[in-house]
Amino acid sequence: MAIDLDIREDREIEHLRGVGGFIEFKWPSDTVVVNYQRLEIRQWEIWHAFVNARMAESGGHGSLTRYRVADDFTFAVLIDIDLKPYREIELSNGSNRQPFYDGRMEGLQADDFHIAIRFQCGDPTFYEYPELQSIARPAHKYPPGSQFTTGLQYRCKEVVLDKVYIINSARGTDVPGAVVTCRVDGSGSAPLERWVDDIWCGAGSLGISQDPQEA
Repeated sequence: MAIDLDIREDREIEHLRGVGGFIEFKWPSDTVVVNYQRLEIRQWEIWHAFVNARMAESGGHGSLTRYRVADDFTFAVLIDIDLKPYREIELSNGSNRQPFYDGRMEGLQADDFHIAIRFQCGDPTFYEYPELQSIARPAHKYPPGSQFTTGLQYRCKEVVLDKVYIINSARGTDVPGAVVTCRVDGSGSAPLERWVDDIWCGAGSLGISQDPQEA
């Protein structure tokens, strides 16, 4: 008897790590538009929250009706700081030129401790299609006046830090390199924007489909 092999749809898959994922941050008062600081990280996470109000209305037969009234998001970034060998950098108080990542990202009092942030998405398809523009490329030749890198990004003009966890495993000198791990948690204070290169793709969850600066 012939065996019917058409049982279910199948497909070949290959698991690849994300490529090119990192974050960039900038103090809002920084007058240099392109002066975003890049931080190499282990991973970043975004929790996008939809704030709904519950209303009891006539005609609902006792059921609640929900309306979306606000938008919110929080984020977490895991950063490994390699302290050996120590990098010679210019140190100054309150500057982003320091090895302490929480200090570099905590913002300035004049800006209410807000920073601007960009979450660059990784792209594992880069290996198969190296010409795709979904990954940020440091060698990309930006046009005159361009202020953004390429690739898929989430952006927010104002976020503020909530918590910083600093972990030192202290495993002894037999471990190559001394690494301090930081988990930086923060919250958005503006809509979470979605961009592809310099193309605005919307923001938040309230149907904002146009960059407010261009409206």
